[in-house]
Amino acid sequence: MKIRKNRVRNVILALVLFTILSFSNIVKAALPAEYFDIVKESILPLGSVLELGEITYKPEDPSAVIIIDLEDGKKGMKFIKVGDIKFTVIGQGQGKIVIWKEIVHVMPENSMPKDMSNLIYVAERVVELVNQERAKVGALPLRMSEDLQIAAHTRAMELVENPSHTRPDGSSCFSVLKSRGRACGENLAAGPTSPEMAVAEWMKSNEHRKNMLDPDYREIGVGIYSDEHTPLKHYWIQIFRG
Repeated sequence: MKIRKNRVRNVILALVLFTILSFSNIVKAALPAEYFDIVKESILPLGSVLELGEITYKPEDPSAVIIIDLEDGKKGMKFIKVGDIKFTVIGQGQGKIVIWKEIVHVMPENSMPKDMSNLIYVAERVVELVNQERAKVGALPLRMSEDLQIAAHTRAMELVENPSHTRPDGSSCFSVLKSRGRACGENLAAGPTSPEMAVAEWMKSNEHRKNMLDPDYREIGVGIYSDEHTPLKHYWIQIFRG
């Protein structure tokens, strides 16, 4: 994590935030500002509601969300548009304003079959099955990586348009990665309706099995995306990094 502490910049940010936060009735006066040069990413299905507390979310695309009233009298932010929604997030801590960036990858409501609606469970189950196979050959277990999860999610959605290791823009599948490490690999599948089916299909292929069992890999990301209106319906991605 890199923190920038420039007094002049802090004064400017404080003045800007005074205007923003006064409008949102979160705080009543300008405070020293601290900008965190990090980006937090998450995945949510369309229609998800995020409860708003003492934190202000300022979307780059205001039409992507709406503010709603919750039962307990609090406010909530509902995601109404599919895609990557970017936010500037403003909060308070230890007597100062804190600012960071967030990206929410919003998926369609029907992007997973009903029995696989828990994306975290599905991804973790795939990793569990892969690590079971790795244990049989003496390879160390893979650990899930947050940035690989985001990359795999992006790649799974791209498979609807182009089910190959080439991205829709013609670039390599690995261009989705922020860091490739010493080595990286990708497995894809289209059609399986469960983690067990997907892993079994990969194990039947020499190249896919080689990726899953490669002892040089240490990290994995698993992406799953479904579109009932396409012939193959369910799309799976594994990204490996060593």
